[in-house]
Amino acid sequence: MLASALLTLALLTGQQAATPSSPLTNLRAAQALACDLNDRPCLIEELALRRAADQGVRQDALLNLDCHARYGVSATPEQCQSIWAEVDADNLPRVEAILDRHGWPTGSSDFQEAIWLIVQHAPDEGGTALRERWLPDVRAAYQRGELSAFDYTAMVDRVSMVRTGLQVYGTHRPCRDGAFDRTSVQSAEAVEAARAELGLDIRWSELLPFYDQKCAAEASIPG
Repeated sequence: MLASALLTLALLTGQQAATPSSPLTNLRAAQALACDLNDRPCLIEELALRRAADQGVRQDALLNLDCHARYGVSATPEQCQSIWAEVDADNLPRVEAILDRHGWPTGSSDFQEAIWLIVQHAPDEGGTALRERWLPDVRAAYQRGELSAFDYTAMVDRVSMVRTGLQVYGTHRPCRDGAFDRTSVQSAEAVEAARAELGLDIRWSELLPFYDQKCAAEASIPG
């Protein structure tokens, strides 16, 4: 099925626009599958491709890779900067349609993990309402042992930061002036108490040096 999708993509574009392992290749292959919403095996394959695209753009950013090394010397800076946004913007309505048809998936599976990942990474515009809608199901999946404590707390914090400007569990790493932005939490004590209540095994104080280090490294990158 994937091979046929890639062939269709090649016929539609007439050229290879990105390297085989690039996020755009995975996104285009997912689109080319054109899965019916009732075709679960096809949807599983599609979501695997969309998950790979989601992780690909973030891995590129994490490693500070040169976009031109991935997409060719002819790619413009504007095109390179838009790839992340394109992946997230395309993934969001597709996952919304799948959830509207089937509801939140149950059972430990790569399919549920992919759904969580795309919902969690969806842009705030449209994504916040989607996360709020499905957060009770994410909590239930966590309580059943199908999603991790991090999966649940990270979604809580993403919603909370948009609605209140504050995190509950300290899972996100906003930076300010080359260091972790400590105004993103009510207090260190409140975060530690919330994490302890949920049984998280890593104290927030243990994460702070890592957060500061990553913020400092990102601040040192030119441009």
